[in-house]
Amino acid sequence: MVNERSTYEGIYVAPEAARIIRATSVDLEKPVNVNNRHILRWIRNGLALPALREVPGRDLVISFTDLISMRVIALMRAAGYTWKQIYTSEDWVRHATGADRPFATKRFWLALREIYTEHEGRLLAASLGGQYPFVDLIEDHLVPVAGLTFDKEGLADSWTVHPSDPRTMRPNVQFGAPCIRGTRIPTQTVWEMNEGGDSAAFIARVYDLEVRQVEEAIEWEKRLQAAA
Repeated sequence: MVNERSTYEGIYVAPEAARIIRATSVDLEKPVNVNNRHILRWIRNGLALPALREVPGRDLVISFTDLISMRVIALMRAAGYTWKQIYTSEDWVRHATGADRPFATKRFWLALREIYTEHEGRLLAASLGGQYPFVDLIEDHLVPVAGLTFDKEGLADSWTVHPSDPRTMRPNVQFGAPCIRGTRIPTQTVWEMNEGGDSAAFIARVYDLEVRQVEEAIEWEKRLQAAA
C-alpha cells in the first residue's frame, strides 16, 4: 500500500480544484472543461480517495494527490477516452498495486485509443485490464498524460504543464498553491501586489526575480480569474 501524506499538504475545495484544472489546460489543443459538479461526481464514483465518497459537498476538501487524480481524469476525458476505459484503468491499477489513488501514483500514457502504464518494469494497457501490448507498434505514439514528478513514496509531488511552464505546484510548498517555478513565492502574492499598484519591475526587485517571471505569474492569475 502506498503511504499517505499529511492531509495538511495541499488543501483545495472542489470549485478551486476545477478552476485550477481549467486554467492549466488553456494551452492544450483541446482545453479541459471541468466544473465543481464534475469533481464531486468523480469523487462520488470512487475516482479519488475512497474515504471521500461519503463526505458532504459543503465539507469536502481534497488533497494535492486528489487534485492530480482529477486532472489526469479530466485530460483523459478531453482526449476522448471513455468512462469505461478510465474506470477499467483505475480499477486494474488499484488492484495491481494497492494504491488508493492510482491516477496520482502511476505514470500514464495515451496511444492508439488505449491507456497505458508501467507495472513491474513492463508497459501494459491498463484500459484493457493489464494486457501486454505490441510495444513496437505503440512506442512512437505514446503521449504522457500529465507533467508530474513522483516522490520516494510513489506519489506525485509536483505538477507542471510542460517543461517550460513557469509555474509549479508542490504539496509541501505553500500548501500546494501555484508558485513561481523554483521558488516558494505564490503567484497569488505577485498578483495581489500588482493589483495594489506595484509594477512588475518593482515586484521583481522585491523578490529578486526576473521581470519575465513576475509577468508570467500575473498572467497565470489572470487565467485563474477567467476560469472562475
